[in-house]
Amino acid sequence: PNWTPQARSINLGADVATAERVTAPITADNPDLSSFFARGGKLIQVHGWTDPLIVPGDSIDYYNRVRARVGESVAERSLRLFMVPGMNHCQGGEGADTIEMQSVIERWVEQSQAPAAAVASKVLNGQVQRTHLLCPYPQEAVFKRAGSPDDANNFECRIVK
Repeated sequence: PNWTPQARSINLGADVATAERVTAPITADNPDLSSFFARGGKLIQVHGWTDPLIVPGDSIDYYNRVRARVGESVAERSLRLFMVPGMNHCQGGEGADTIEMQSVIERWVEQSQAPAAAVASKVLNGQVQRTHLLCPYPQEAVFKRAGSPDDANNFECRIVK
């Protein structure tokens, strides 16, 4: 707490280790969510593929580590990851970045309807310009080859190999 950038005194050996120890309680990388899931908790991760702040692969890695830690059946009941094409960090970017997840999580928690998909919108000047289907990872939205590619209804979720 007494360190300041003006002091320009950093001990890479000690100060970095101290920072890691002090910030550990606020990091979100512990894959053991078993107690949360045991209480009926549901987790929806959303990450933009063009996020310049956090590498998108980090969310996929975390998702896979949680699945490995809690087991496939628990993860299937409790965890979803949605990767959003063209979305930056939580919003912005060229892709559809307005996502209404509140009703999705409510249906999952209150009615046991796990999300099979979600819809993201690109809104400019208060008007929806296009929509995009979001699929639970590892599925991807695949264009049905009919209709407008700017309409989420013209896509379906599939595993792409």
